[in-house]
Amino acid sequence: MSILQQLGHLRIPLEDVKQATNNFSAENFIGYGGYGLVYRGELLHSDGLTMIAAKRVDPRFNHAEYHFLSEIEVLLSYKHANIVSLIGFCDEYDEKILVQGLVTHGSLDQYLGSTNLTWVKRLQICLGAARGLSYLHNGWEGQSVVHGVVKSRSILLDNTWQPKIGGLGLCMIGRVRPNIFVKDGFHTPGYVDPTYLKNGVITTESDVYSFGVVLFEVLCGREAFDRDMNKPFLGPLARTHYEKGTLSQIVDPFLTKQMNHESLKDFSAIAYQCLEKLGTARPTMIEIVQKLEKILRLQQDFERALAFQQVALGLKGKPEHKADSYKVKNLEHMKIPLEQIKLATHDFHDDFKIGRGGYGKVYKVDLFHFDVQKYYKDNIHQRVSVTELLGYRRRKSTVAVKRLDRKYGQGTAEFLQEISVLPYFRHQNLVTLLGFCDEDQERILVYEYASNGSLDEYISSNDNKKNYSWAQHLQVCLDAARGLEFLHNGVGEHHRIIHRDIKSSNILLGHNCVGKIGDFGLSRIGPANLQATFVMTQVAGTLEYVDPQYHKTGMLTKGSDVYSFGVVLFEVLSGRLAYFQRSKDDQEYLLHMAKRCFEQNKLNELISSRLKKEFEKGSSTFDGNTFPDSVSIFAIIAYKCIQENRDDRPTMSHVVEELERALKSQVKGVEALRMSLEAVRFATHHFSDIIEKGVYDKVYRGELSDSKGHKSIIVKRLDHTMGSYEDDFYKEIAILYSFSHKNVIPIIGFCEEASERIVVFEHMVNGSLKNHVKNASLTWKQRLQISIDAARGLAYIHSGSDSQYSMHGDIKSSSILLNNDWEAVISDFIISKGVSTLGYYDPLYTSTGILTQKSDVYSFGVVLFEILCGRLAIETIKVDQQQPVNGDHEDGQVVFLSQLAVQCFKNKRLEEIIFDNIKEQIDAKSLVVFSNIAYQCLQELPKDRPRMVDVVKELEKAYECQVSSNIFIMISMKHFIVFMPHRMSGNGSKSCLKITGR
Repeated sequence: MSILQQLGHLRIPLEDVKQATNNFSAENFIGYGGYGLVYRGELLHSDGLTMIAAKRVDPRFNHAEYHFLSEIEVLLSYKHANIVSLIGFCDEYDEKILVQGLVTHGSLDQYLGSTNLTWVKRLQICLGAARGLSYLHNGWEGQSVVHGVVKSRSILLDNTWQPKIGGLGLCMIGRVRPNIFVKDGFHTPGYVDPTYLKNGVITTESDVYSFGVVLFEVLCGREAFDRDMNKPFLGPLARTHYEKGTLSQIVDPFLTKQMNHESLKDFSAIAYQCLEKLGTARPTMIEIVQKLEKILRLQQDFERALAFQQVALGLKGKPEHKADSYKVKNLEHMKIPLEQIKLATHDFHDDFKIGRGGYGKVYKVDLFHFDVQKYYKDNIHQRVSVTELLGYRRRKSTVAVKRLDRKYGQGTAEFLQEISVLPYFRHQNLVTLLGFCDEDQERILVYEYASNGSLDEYISSNDNKKNYSWAQHLQVCLDAARGLEFLHNGVGEHHRIIHRDIKSSNILLGHNCVGKIGDFGLSRIGPANLQATFVMTQVAGTLEYVDPQYHKTGMLTKGSDVYSFGVVLFEVLSGRLAYFQRSKDDQEYLLHMAKRCFEQNKLNELISSRLKKEFEKGSSTFDGNTFPDSVSIFAIIAYKCIQENRDDRPTMSHVVEELERALKSQVKGVEALRMSLEAVRFATHHFSDIIEKGVYDKVYRGELSDSKGHKSIIVKRLDHTMGSYEDDFYKEIAILYSFSHKNVIPIIGFCEEASERIVVFEHMVNGSLKNHVKNASLTWKQRLQISIDAARGLAYIHSGSDSQYSMHGDIKSSSILLNNDWEAVISDFIISKGVSTLGYYDPLYTSTGILTQKSDVYSFGVVLFEILCGRLAIETIKVDQQQPVNGDHEDGQVVFLSQLAVQCFKNKRLEEIIFDNIKEQIDAKSLVVFSNIAYQCLQELPKDRPRMVDVVKELEKAYECQVSSNIFIMISMKHFIVFMPHRMSGNGSKSCLKITGR
């Protein structure tokens, strides 16, 4: 009898679950929970109407049914006040649903920056979570549970703020203090035990490491890993600061004022101990519980004494940080203390200055601020005011601090107008105002930091890293146009803004290089029903971009911004800034040249040479004078923007329409690849032929039919757990489409329908390199050629201009595919960054949280040793035989090839691990060159690793050595005898291979 059959009393009819969740409606969707999608609902149960969280198993998830049964077993066996409770389950038809009690306040990660979560409340939450985890670790009837994915998101909070350990769907049950090898384990960047990334073994000590990261999250008011910021992981960062005695620099300043010194000292000490590199040096969860109990008592004693003192002095009053809707309306949530800004900028030191904006200097620093993005996002969906629940939810991020200089004349009225109005102008293409300071004669504005600079840097730069394609430039211009359109049209009936200083240096590029309008220092703000014109006594702006009518009359309109935007469009098209130098003694305004070239129909003289090269590369019929339709559309709307007569200029809404048309024309090739979900299902026989399962995707074989006949395809179906990258999917598809290299797999289709994200590639007949690493018939010469092909493909990806998309992020032998001619192509580029595979991980990524091109180089070095050694990145070796085996890991020792290869190379024993079937084929010089470059790829410090272009050169050299080696063949009637001088053999001497003739 199965476990589910034994639990009939917990079975809940599917119809009841559907009714409770409104048939799994989008409004009831909470998020992703390990192996399934979670919905809230109200279930009529034996105890009455109960709020539930229903986890609906996603069959696409690897071993989903196993995890479903495992979670039921754990929740039944481990009942504790600090572990989520099981209400029941559903197992009908193809549906498997786990039903738990709904934890109404969500998860701890939502409150890390909240001003409602005081220090004593945080300690209580940490203590409760530690008790729950300790209960799992310390066994029930001789067993122990390793949670495996401890993080702030898996610590849930009920309506009394009592913490409960959740996310048990991926836990592992074993003997007390089990050592569990998890080759395809699930881990979250920023929380994973570095030891696991080295040996693949997960233990209770791994949970302790992750819990230590959570403790530092609670202390520092920020999450362990911020994908958007590409910043160091919190764990290693906190370790460094603790060891240097500078932890105060990253502790949340909101908490510092509340803390008893001893409680802070002891808390940070136990958190640090959890992050010890050796698992055996970390405390147990029982010891952590005991320490947190002591710390909580210290803090409570401190607060009681403080309260008594306040009462005695008659100073007790309302809490300083009371959050309510009144204060939100009055911008209290936006205020940032001058003390914190001075501390972050080192009293406005020039080392932090990055430039000037309208009316002041701009500094780049890390600073706590109101979490604007989450506030507005959550208030759309929450039934209760997020402010009431969370207080002022804050986060720490990199910001741009503009210190206004009073001598430039921005008065109190303008300053107050800007901080009171701009928060309402929230748009993805406007730089967001995050906070302000108005203390001690200082007026400071804090904006989001645009991490990729400003558009002017990309217009005239010779830096290949800033060499944007025409489609990318079109997208940035469209982004900026949408932002300006939003400003002009206002927010409802409230306000509208004329920017007054539109120029390429004020169009900033944020995460994913999204264009954003910035610098509102010269803007004019008024009610939407105000007449269209401001009369200015003093003309402001940048001369090369200023509307000539505004310059003459002082009359400012929305058309003035349109004119300036037209100048920017011509900058983009020409690759020149508005005022440029043609030669040493010849300077010219771009607008004069642009008008002349357009009116004389000589666009070829205006368009930048860089764009011409791109057009020539993309078309075999390009003659230097005939350009894509997108260029004509773009040039026409740009010309209309700079008309002398304001009435002849378009509105920004019309500019947006035309730029959308230009972009659509340019990327029509991408749109032609769009497929319906029904077509994909038909091609894959409803996803029936699965050939590979990854942590974040599944791969299916299929067949497409068109006018040219049948084509074998590979369909990559991305997992729902990658939902945070939803907005990037189309951009990644466009990037893939733009790739044009024989060693990068071409995309032939994609689907973006419902919640599905699917990519379709041509089927590579010989599968992945992973399947051929141990192939005895794959010669050394073939292996060299495959290595060169793959290296060329990766070098091409690294040569891209977009920093985010000029690295792969998950190089491994299974992402190198082989066609019918055994030519290699790089695949899996669509898999989002930050999910590297165990065995191929760059060790520095675990300590920095930042992926770079050198991370790809490290992973490629592992692949090179796989090719040389005929073994995979992770294998189990029988201790007595020292050979890879299949079977339970307990029968042998888990070996990471990267570590083994480095050790053998250093000890001059590399010959011992070379694949026996190719050992006698390898020329000695070829081996030296190949192994040297592979070893260099595995250097610990990224600066010591080669670039991929250098790897290509060395592999080509190794191939040449192999081809040009002296091979003497003596032919007999029945045998070939091949003498191979200077070859590798078992004893290092010359070898002779006797092969029977065919």
